[in-house]
Amino acid sequence: MQQKWYNKEISNKFALIILIIVIIAFCFLPIHSIECSNNNCTIYSKSVFFRNPKFINWFKTSDIEHYEIRENIHNSDRGGIPFCNKMVTYSIELHMKSGEFILINDFHSQQRAQEIYNNMVSNDNFSLKGNFWNSLCNSY
Repeated sequence: MQQKWYNKEISNKFALIILIIVIIAFCFLPIHSIECSNNNCTIYSKSVFFRNPKFINWFKTSDIEHYEIRENIHNSDRGGIPFCNKMVTYSIELHMKSGEFILINDFHSQQRAQEIYNNMVSNDNFSLKGNFWNSLCNSY
């Protein structure tokens, strides 16, 4: 009987190459941040290698007509692992007076999303710096 591909041993050289590729890919992962000062907020991203921020969006907090905190349910099939099948995150949807809407996502709790929104509109110098570990989960 022939051995299946998943029963064969992986050589150390092949495992090291895969590990290096994964580490390099993670270093290009975008890290999102929000900075608000004097009623102006800027959303930008940067990566571990490219530290120059990339502009994503800009808005004035005084132009926010209303906001909503939405629940996002991500269904995925992770090989039948029960605790990985369903993930709930929350996002802040800002409705501007111009009719445009800006989406700031993903937060792990509704309280955290509410706290971020309150600080964004009330603090003169609010800063929410993203980090590498939160970016792995696509959250702030």
